[in-house]
Amino acid sequence: MSHFSKKIDQLPETIALLADFDTDDLCASLDSGRERRTIAVGSGGSLIAASYLARCRETVFGEPTYVGTPSSVVLGSIDLSNADVWLFSASAEHPDIEASIEAAIRRCIRSINLVTRNPTGNASLRVESDPRGRVYVIPVSDRKDGFLATHSLIGTVGVLLRAFDSLSDHPIGNELPRKFVAAVREAVSPAARSRARSMLSSFSRNDVLVILADPQLEPVSLLLETSAWETALCPIQRTDPRNFAHGRHTWIHNRGDRTILLGLVGSETRNIWTSIAKLLPPGQRRVCMSFGDCGRFRNAVGIVEGMVLIEAMSRSVGIDPAKPIIGPFGKPMYENAGLQNSSTKLIPAVLQKRAAVLRRDDPDHTAFSIQAAWRKKLTSLSTAKFHGLVLDYDGTIVRTENRCEPPSVELIDEIVRLSEAGSAIGIATGRGGSAGEELRKALPKPMHPQIVMGYYNGAYIRSLHIDISKQPVPPDKAMEQVFDWLQGNKHLFREFQPRNSGVQIRISIDDLESPDCFLSETNRCSAIALGAVKVIRSGHGIDLIKADVSKTAVVEALAHNIAAKNPSILRIGDSGSRGGNDYELLSHELGISVDEVCGLPGGTWSLFGQEIKGPDALIRVLRALKPSVSGTTWLDLQSLGFSYDQLFMEPKEHVKNPE
Repeated sequence: MSHFSKKIDQLPETIALLADFDTDDLCASLDSGRERRTIAVGSGGSLIAASYLARCRETVFGEPTYVGTPSSVVLGSIDLSNADVWLFSASAEHPDIEASIEAAIRRCIRSINLVTRNPTGNASLRVESDPRGRVYVIPVSDRKDGFLATHSLIGTVGVLLRAFDSLSDHPIGNELPRKFVAAVREAVSPAARSRARSMLSSFSRNDVLVILADPQLEPVSLLLETSAWETALCPIQRTDPRNFAHGRHTWIHNRGDRTILLGLVGSETRNIWTSIAKLLPPGQRRVCMSFGDCGRFRNAVGIVEGMVLIEAMSRSVGIDPAKPIIGPFGKPMYENAGLQNSSTKLIPAVLQKRAAVLRRDDPDHTAFSIQAAWRKKLTSLSTAKFHGLVLDYDGTIVRTENRCEPPSVELIDEIVRLSEAGSAIGIATGRGGSAGEELRKALPKPMHPQIVMGYYNGAYIRSLHIDISKQPVPPDKAMEQVFDWLQGNKHLFREFQPRNSGVQIRISIDDLESPDCFLSETNRCSAIALGAVKVIRSGHGIDLIKADVSKTAVVEALAHNIAAKNPSILRIGDSGSRGGNDYELLSHELGISVDEVCGLPGGTWSLFGQEIKGPDALIRVLRALKPSVSGTTWLDLQSLGFSYDQLFMEPKEHVKNPE
């Protein structure tokens, strides 16, 4: 008897343990996330468990689940913010699962849950250390699976089966473990295993197995594919009955003599299989297994029945699936930490930039190295000696949603500290006089003449101590033409109440019927079409300003007031996307976004991605600005949590103080 056969013999013992397993905490976590985006992650046999979770959520909650491997979590661009991540790993020791944990934790998830048989594995300890993490330890009678997942897989499936039964509208309750044990005992009985061997009596190692599976039997078909490939039993192809009919039948015509068709059908797909089977050549080998409603229970039992099929195939080819022959390269390949190394590099700022680059998808930049650009950005920031800084207001100094409230005391304290240390301060805002009014209230009066204000996105430069309501900006003729055009196109508005300062027209997003339609229609305005006036976006509105107006005018004005030649000025804003009103300001080696970034290689970058934004990100950057003896400041990136070693910078670039 093979080692794999012994594992199958003992499966009922693991399932019997499930009756005493307390699923309350597991149920609470699953139930709280029933309507949230959910990602299920696993490798090999654990991917089958992830697929089973998806089937359970589909049948009980009616909600989809994204199922992927650790690589898809680490390298993918899927938005994980406020998502529930479910990880499956028998040993909780593999570097791939550890990599996916770190990637998930960095990406603003709501919760991270690990299902394992090993509570002391590295992955278990890491998940437990995070306040959003929970570890669920499944009971198994045999902790050593062998090469293929057996007890850990069926233990996980059984626990999920019980948990989702409790969450269903009509739970079976205490009878379910007994029914499951009985069904598994039947599935692994000598009679059932004899039938499996009989069904596959003609199977040989030279055959191709083509599975035509009901999509609702994904966990079962995935088990067969994974197990057959991983143990080298045979080449295998998975599809569904109708997709098979769309061209894949060509294989049968050309190589049918070396092919076995395995139909995994349910109530709705049995007739599809039957109609296809009738059209096959008379001698074509075929096997069909029926799984009734393809529900949670039948999938759970079907996974065991799939193991029995693998056992039958293994006997025909003389391979023990629990101990297949492995080449010398197999173990080091399995243990390779390449994904973990990639995960270390993909910090939030890099992920955010990569997502922006992929959204743009410029054919000229397909070979663009995110990591090289990131190193260049950090080198520029860490080696600079700043003479001053220019800050955006809405979305940066104050939150967009709280833009009518004053800046926080903590943030004002940092601005005052930097000013007293010798830094020149400039404010570049899309607002008019209201920004100046708030800052005059918040900042000490002696500072007011020293602060350079760039109102209306830099169209009007004045010192903070000047009240521009008493010194209004002269109106511009091109802007008057644009305002006349807007008055003639009031159908684009829900409410027509643009604010016209004479050099800028500001429109609230909420006042428009459709922001996208409005942006498209503005091209019909001659002043905009001819390039005299441009359209830019901020977090809460759309600004129309003269084409030659830019927030960089504040940088120029600030530099003019600084005695040093070619002064270095740090620029911080939030609307760094291509059409954002901070784009030109931040598209500089010394620019930092505290929210949006663009998809251009040399464009805008943030330091924290979507993890920390707005005033929270700004105050962290300001606190990291350290004064030097020359009256400049330098940015201490290490105080922000960046490790130069992790970022692969050469030792000569380890900068503590540019002085």
